[in-house]
Amino acid sequence: MLGSRLVARQSDTALVRLRTNSKDLRDFGVGQIRVMFTFPPKSIPLLFPPTVHLPTHLAYVEWFTPFPPAPDRNSGLYKLSRSLRGGDTVASIVPVADIERSVHLIPRFGVMAPREWTSDTVLEDCDTFWLNSYIDRYTFSIFR
Repeated sequence: MLGSRLVARQSDTALVRLRTNSKDLRDFGVGQIRVMFTFPPKSIPLLFPPTVHLPTHLAYVEWFTPFPPAPDRNSGLYKLSRSLRGGDTVASIVPVADIERSVHLIPRFGVMAPREWTSDTVLEDCDTFWLNSYIDRYTFSIFR
């Protein structure tokens, strides 16, 4: 709820840079951006030691599995799932500057998509996704 009006929950998937100055696909990960935030300047010295350099804008990201060595031989798309450790979703906080761009994930649903899946819940309902590298020319060039 924002003020007195309801705001639909939204979380987007993105390509996030894991290592600086690299164009190698292994140096990127796909994550679901749950929230972007910043700390009030007055609270930073109370929460962090002076030696920590904190980016102004941060994002809480829930990760998908790393890219496999090669795309699926039939579709040419990379297959991704939620990254789990001990049954829990793997998540971290990253600088917003490390978010390269949004990505489009296609649910892998088999012969028929379950009726209960909606565009609002499919990222939680589906276990496996295909990364759509055909969405635009730039994305296509990254994943080729």
